[in-house]
Parts: sequence; C-alpha cells; structure tokens
Amino acid sequence: MSKVRVLVGTRKGAFILTSDGKRENWDVSGPHFAGWEIYHLKGSPADPNRLYLSQSSGWSGQIMQRSNDGGNTWETVGNKFAYDGVPGTHQWYDGTPHPWEFKRVWHLEPSLTNPDMVYAGVEDAALFVSKDGGQNWQELSGLRRHGSGPYWQPGAGGMCLHTIIQDSSNTRRMYIAISAAGAFRTDDGGKTWRPINQGLRSQYIPDPTAEVGHCVHHIAMHRSRPDVLFMQKHWDVMRTDNAGDLWQEISGNLPTDFGFVIDVHAHEPETIYVVPNHWGAGVRISRCRRHLGAHRQRFSGGAFRRGPDATMIRVVLPPHLRGLAHVSGEVKLDIQGAVTQRSVVDALEERYPMLRGAIRDHVTQKRRPFLRFFACGEDLSHVQPDAPLPEAVASGAECHNR
Repeated sequence: MSKVRVLVGTRKGAFILTSDGKRENWDVSGPHFAGWEIYHLKGSPADPNRLYLSQSSGWSGQIMQRSNDGGNTWETVGNKFAYDGVPGTHQWYDGTPHPWEFKRVWHLEPSLTNPDMVYAGVEDAALFVSKDGGQNWQELSGLRRHGSGPYWQPGAGGMCLHTIIQDSSNTRRMYIAISAAGAFRTDDGGKTWRPINQGLRSQYIPDPTAEVGHCVHHIAMHRSRPDVLFMQKHWDVMRTDNAGDLWQEISGNLPTDFGFVIDVHAHEPETIYVVPNHWGAGVRISRCRRHLGAHRQRFSGGAFRRGPDATMIRVVLPPHLRGLAHVSGEVKLDIQGAVTQRSVVDALEERYPMLRGAIRDHVTQKRRPFLRFFACGEDLSHVQPDAPLPEAVASGAECHNR
C-alpha cells in the first residue's frame, strides 16, 4: 500500500505527517525548529528523503535547513542571498523608490530530476538557485533585471516571489509569480523572462490592464496539460490554455473571488481547488463591545482629555501595516463625530504617523490599490470615504466574521 506524507510549516515550527493510503491514522513528527516561523518546507521529487526548509524569526533572521533522511535530522546550509550587481530600486508602498533588500525565502522548489538543485523565491522579489544542495546560492538576475523591475511594488505581505513552477515537459520553461508584480515565464532556463499577464484586470491600480503590477496570489499547473495554468489573483480566479499568453476569468459562482490558495488534484487534473476568503488583506473595522460612556479618554497632542462624543473603534491592520506601525495586535482608536472610512484613517495616521502614505495617497487621498476596507463581514472598499460605516460598527453590535 502506498504511503502519504504531508509537510506542514507553521509559525511555531514544522511538522511531518505520514500515513498509509487509507489515511485513517497519522504519525506526527515535530515540531521541528519549535518556535520558528517556517516559510516553506518541500521535498525533492528526485529523492523524497531530501528536504529543504526556510525558517525565519524576527530576532534571529533567516536560516536555511536541509535534511537527507526525511526530516529525522537537519543541517544548516548556505544562507547568503546576494543580489547580482547593483540591485537598484523598486517602488515602495507610497510609490517612492526603495532599494532592493533581502528579507527571507518564501518558496523552495527542488529540481524535478536533481536532488542537489533547488530554486528559492525570496523577498524582496528575486529568484535564486543552488546546485550543491543549498550550500551556495546564485541569483537568476534576468528576472529582476527585466525592464519592469523598478515598477514592482509590495503587496500586503511584502514584495515576495511566492510561486515557482517547473514544466516537466520542457526543462527550459518555468513560471514564477510575485506579489505585487504579476506572473512571468522563462523559456530559456531562467536567462530571460517575459511578463504573462495579458487578460488580467486589476481595477485598483492606475492602469488596470498594465503589463505588470497585478497581485497574483498563486498559480497551479494542470498535471497532464502543462500549458494549462490556473491562477488565484487578489481578486478573480483565472485560467490560461496557452502557457500564460492570455488569461480568462473562471470565477463563476464562487461566493467571492478573493483568496490565496489554488491547486490541482494530484490524480484528477480536471479537479481544481480554491479557498474563497471573505476577509482579505485589508483594514477590518469593528466597534469595541464595552460601553465607553462619558469618561472615554483620548490621547492627542501629548495630553489626555475627556471625549464624551468619542466612539472607540477596533481596527485590525494587515501584516505589513502592523509592521510599519510596530503593533502586534488590533488597534483601538477614538473617533470623534461620524464613523467613516476617512475618520478612521485620519485617526490611524494621527496615532501612527508612519502609516501616512501607506493607506492612502499623500496627494489624492485615495486608497492604495491593494488595500481593502472590511466591516461587519462586508467589503466596503468602494464605499465613499465620507459615507457612514454600518450602524453595527458605530452602535457596538456584534460584527460577523470580525
């Protein structure tokens, strides 16, 4: 009977789950590297005992690990990821130039035929390869040096290369996806790359049909027809039948076309899995449940003062804004007067000046393209900024999917 292995990376370490073909009982090994964030863990198709792992910590940084015995033991391998030549700049959240800086490895993709060869997708977005089992890494700089590189911009989770797909029928062809630049393809083993984003439409960027700038969340390949790919974009589920030359939307009757995960069934290539997500990367707003009354205090200008007309709003920021604001959880804000998107953002920027320009444009005051506003389980991103938020937010009623 065949065996099944599931490699699991979490924010508290890695786990290896094994079972027989019936999958009724599972053996769980782990946590490996307890307390570490595991960004990716993957085995080699050429040697299932060869595992590669990327671990990260806010205190200790990025570390690469390798196992030669299926995860029973591990060894630290090379961790030097140096951009080739002068890295240059890309766009920051506020549209200003920002230098390329290596932060961590998001994705590991071992070669289909050589267990010592492995690709790594990193943040800030670039593609690296090791041909000696992870000891040394070299950038395939043709991707980053594609003419559009200076216009790439981070998505909510950073500017990460999170998807690498090898074409088993054409060893020189490979696909990658970057948030938020889009999808790219090479047909010469990684020397040169071309954007493959025709047919994508992102109405929240200056040019909705631009060559680059789309927030692609994941791509999956059809098991028996490698020119057929499926994409979960920030919004929209897409399909291409010609290796990315042209995409068409297939969102159909999904409850929402926002999500992160898309994949193809291992043995039924016509079966596609997606996980619709009503709560995307955005600012989520709800009112605090406790009654504040006339004794609510508000901090402004270095002093506390009474705010009898203030409403306390709880705001959940996406990860990249939490990082900028140096907060780890939800934020509580006092809102004077009407509770609107504008008043909430005004209060956020007053409390956390470092967020100015990250949520909305300095000049136009328009919401940044890839940022969404949610309240009471609804996407309110297209509501006018001065329109009152739902009564349930201001009145303190329980919010759905808070």
